[in-house]
Amino acid sequence: MYVDKGHIQSLMEAKRTSISNLASQIQDLMRLREAEINELAALQAMISPIAKLPTELLAKIFHLVVPPEGFWDYDMDITNKVVDAAHRVSQVSRYWRQIAHGTPQLWVDGFSFDASERATKLTLEQTRAWLERSYPLPITIYFSCRMEGQDTSFATTELFTTLLSTTQRWRHVIWDIHHLFPLCGLPPGSFEALERFSIESMDIQRPPEGLDIVLAAPQLREVAIYIRNDRGSQSHMLGLFRIPWNQLTHLTLGENLSFEDCRDIILQCISVRSIKIRATLWDESSLSLTPVVVVLPNMETLEFHQSYGLAGIAIGHLFACLALPALKSLELSVDGLEEEILTWDAGLFSQFQDRSPNIERISLCASVVPVHADNLIALLRHSPAVAEVTIYDCQIDDAFVRGLEVHQNDPQVLAPRLVNLDLTYSVRDGDVTPSDNALEAMIRSRWWPDASTPHRTSRLESVTIHRGRAPNTHGHPGLQRNLAALREQGLKLSIY
Repeated sequence: MYVDKGHIQSLMEAKRTSISNLASQIQDLMRLREAEINELAALQAMISPIAKLPTELLAKIFHLVVPPEGFWDYDMDITNKVVDAAHRVSQVSRYWRQIAHGTPQLWVDGFSFDASERATKLTLEQTRAWLERSYPLPITIYFSCRMEGQDTSFATTELFTTLLSTTQRWRHVIWDIHHLFPLCGLPPGSFEALERFSIESMDIQRPPEGLDIVLAAPQLREVAIYIRNDRGSQSHMLGLFRIPWNQLTHLTLGENLSFEDCRDIILQCISVRSIKIRATLWDESSLSLTPVVVVLPNMETLEFHQSYGLAGIAIGHLFACLALPALKSLELSVDGLEEEILTWDAGLFSQFQDRSPNIERISLCASVVPVHADNLIALLRHSPAVAEVTIYDCQIDDAFVRGLEVHQNDPQVLAPRLVNLDLTYSVRDGDVTPSDNALEAMIRSRWWPDASTPHRTSRLESVTIHRGRAPNTHGHPGLQRNLAALREQGLKLSIY
């Protein structure tokens, strides 16, 4: 059979052309399909419920999507989450993008400057766009540097000078760069909007002049100082900050500040509402009493954490100069102590408590160091308003538990308003621990089924008993069985 090869090849070419045409038609149809889908989506959006929302309400919804604060203490930078969330809502549609770009609240917390990185042209453009979108609202900026050394060239970069030109809009500044001098030469009025100021550098360098400019920050209310180098007392540094302590409402003092520095600063903060102190290496020679007692009438929260050193002496001496009539929450935490047993001057501390009679919450963490039972009992006896007590990671015994037990003939009940009790105590070889009998008697003495029944003390609402750091132990199975009826009656009881 004769086959015309040329004819077959022409047929094959025709088929290829036909297939190519069909592929082109399919692509055209797919583009047409996509266009129709987009038009359908646009028509649906016009009648969808969200399209009927007022612009102001949609902007508020966007604001809820974006994290309100992009920076946490101790270098925890989550600015990427802020940036991603803001960009995410602005990329849904052109309409949403217009609203997002016109909502300054979405763009106030996304600024981050790393002095150890060379900024690209894109970074500079993005920063300027961010500044424009956030205008005229106050902004938060996180300044950081991951490298050590004396390099200060970052201060002359275009990106840094761009950010420095917006100081009148700075609301919250976290400064984690070794050098402060770029802030020293700013003109008066640069910090008109500044509310929060944190110094977090690992190895802060002494600036050539003081930061007088911070004194002219009328809105400044929160200050955190973490000077964490090993150069001894930082009194010379604190003097350079020249912060208006008397107008602060929130204060955090970090490691390596001396006892005198912390005490002198606190006594100047006459408007403060909360203070956090993280102290290290306070030795006995630096712990001195002051004859002056200063009243801080607005302070409601006080947290004191001591790592290493003599915490017992520090607690007694620091609180001896304070009167806090509005104090509601007191938190004491110690670890790595030199003492074999934690004890403080009960007389001095009790006098402080008598000057601060409205404490409702007490938390004590001693990191497996035994706390003298007399101190624990005095701690509660001189806080008649306390309703919540947390004793964490301490060694406690029957003497403390029996002290909490209520007896009908007691002339003075310990912690009469106590409703929430959390006892987490350590168990190691040789440790003295509270017995099930003592715990059961104490809990039963503060519980009754009918809340309306008049009683000389408040009724417990929740109790947690936890044998912490206890390998091969199984809590209090007998205690759990004996108190099962109380749980059925409504007591929130957790024993493990």
